[in-house]
Order: sequence, then C-alpha cells, then structure tokens
Amino acid sequence: MRRLSTASGIAVIPEHNDWIGGSKNFPPVPKTVEEKKAKQRFFMNIDLNRERWAQDHSHLVDTIVADADFLSPLAHNYAERWLYPELDVYPWMVSEYSSALLSGALTSADLYIYLDVPTVTRRERRSVDVHRKRNDVFFSGPLPENMRRFYRSLLHETSERASLPALWHDDALTVDATAQLLLNTLAKLPQATRLDVARLAQMLGATVDDAPLSEEAERRGT
Repeated sequence: MRRLSTASGIAVIPEHNDWIGGSKNFPPVPKTVEEKKAKQRFFMNIDLNRERWAQDHSHLVDTIVADADFLSPLAHNYAERWLYPELDVYPWMVSEYSSALLSGALTSADLYIYLDVPTVTRRERRSVDVHRKRNDVFFSGPLPENMRRFYRSLLHETSERASLPALWHDDALTVDATAQLLLNTLAKLPQATRLDVARLAQMLGATVDDAPLSEEAERRGT
C-alpha cells in the first residue's frame, strides 16, 4: 500500500490499525459480550469515517484504494466465533452491518481485489517486515483460514454466495511484484456495476449458520 500511495492519481485509505495511529488506541480486550459489542461499534465508526473521507476526496483523485473495509471486522469476528464462543457477537454484527448497508449509511467498494497469499508466504514476509508488529494469531492455527473462508464465500466467482464485484488473485509474488500487479489492475478497472445490496445482506446472513472448518482445512495454513 505504501507503494500505491506514491502512484499518481491514487489515494490510499489506511487500514483500521493505521487509521487511528496504531493498536495502542484500540479499546481494551473485551471480557463480556457487551464490551465486545462496544469494541465492534468502535470499528464500525472507523468504517463510517473512512467512507466519509473517501466521499469527500473522490473529486480530487482518479482512484481511491482502501486497505480493507467493513468486511475486515466481519471476517475477523467470523473467524473468532469458534475460538471464543463465549464472546461470539458475529450474528449481532451481521445484523448491524446489514442494516447500515440497506439504509445506505455504509456502501461497498466498486471493486474488491483479494490477494490470496499462502500462510507460509505470509510468515516469510512478516519475518522481514521488522518495522511492523503483528499478532501471531493471524499467522497460524484456524483464524487465518477461517478469515479466508469468509472472504472466499463473498468474493470468489465460483462461490454460490458471491455478491460483491471482485478479482481474486492467487498471490505468492514479491511485494514489489504485487504492487505492480495492483497498479496494472487499477489501470484496467472494469466498469462499476450496480450492487444488489439486498443479496449482499442475505449472503452475510447465510454465513451465520456456517459450521467450524474441519481439522484438515485448518491444516492448510500450517
């Protein structure tokens, strides 16, 4: 994303962590369901603020790229629900975000670009990115595979739940090559299509009933 931010005519909206100046500014780790809901409202407000920024600046640049959007908190909580069932607020989140989408308070991107990076490659990249501290849970165990499952469900063209305009890239490239891939993709963006928000809300609702991944599926990332 740092490389994209230097490209002419492209503005980059940083991810949630960078938007607020680092994880030190996150709410404390929740201990109850109500605290968990309050923390997720905090992230939802970030999504609304990032979207307002994009709308306010859309006339100044050709393209605005967001490093993740409202799907990210949903994916995270989808993945966590089986790890911490006592703090599962995912069904509530789906209801809140679906209501915001249906009312127009929150909108989706014109196009999603998903870089499907093998977990082993992500670990290798992490090992050389010494300037950024990252949580181990995103690089081992079931959480990253659960998050991938969420995104694939809504974004991959072969999924019966696919409901967002998306390009899915199997990406094991270097960081520089990935940046160039994104630049090439952005230079040839397909024409935006009208989003069926009702279908998106319906497909989000369908993810609530998903069962945990099998142990074999979890091992894909090890």
